[in-house]
Amino acid sequence: MLCLQYLFALMKNTALMKCGHTMHCEYYNEMIKQDKPVFCCPICTKSIMDMPAAWKMIDEEVGIGL
Repeated sequence: MLCLQYLFALMKNTALMKCGHTMHCEYYNEMIKQDKPVFCCPICTKSIMDMPAAWKMIDEEVGIGL
């Protein structure tokens, strides 16, 4: 989700993703906490988090490797 507002025109905190792009923290947190979380940057589609940790979390959720 992108708000399409200039990042630094508003007094909102921003998140710097691994790929180097930024977005408002509010939208970043919303994006990764969805029922089906988004793990890639909406601008360049590079991963935004440590994927081994994300895969481990998913494995634990579905009961693999227990």
